[in-house]
Amino acid sequence: MKLRYSILLLMLFLLSGFRFATHDEVTVRKMTDDFFREIFIQNDFDSAYSLLDVEFQKVTSKNDFKQYILQKHAGKRPGGILIYEMELYGGNEVISTFAKTQGYEPQLFYRITFKGTYAKGYKIYSLLIDRTEIKKAGYRKPFDKQVTLKIKST
Repeated sequence: MKLRYSILLLMLFLLSGFRFATHDEVTVRKMTDDFFREIFIQNDFDSAYSLLDVEFQKVTSKNDFKQYILQKHAGKRPGGILIYEMELYGGNEVISTFAKTQGYEPQLFYRITFKGTYAKGYKIYSLLIDRTEIKKAGYRKPFDKQVTLKIKST
């Protein structure tokens, strides 16, 4: 009897159309790299702002976005940024990347949260910059290929 109920529940689950979000770590790592390039190499906050999700843009103006980044970095550019880890949140259409400054005091830690999937594409849903390492909220996994973005100081 228990087997019948288990099979019935499994079939209902499969027929309900429930799907786990499929993410592409290479794409989100590249988008994280592009985001930092726009800010620290191109000095193009407008292009970086265009990578933000509409919901993020509704609550954060371009000027507030730029001021937040400049304030956290005290007007200086880091020597480099290591993009080292990603975090998954169950089957949700959310994935975060983690990075940290190199050659910069005090060291800063970043969490960039993307909304979307591999099939739908990604937009930045939130950004956190902190002086302490950001705590885990989901399943973390190091990137297979960690990337250090080298930034020339100005």
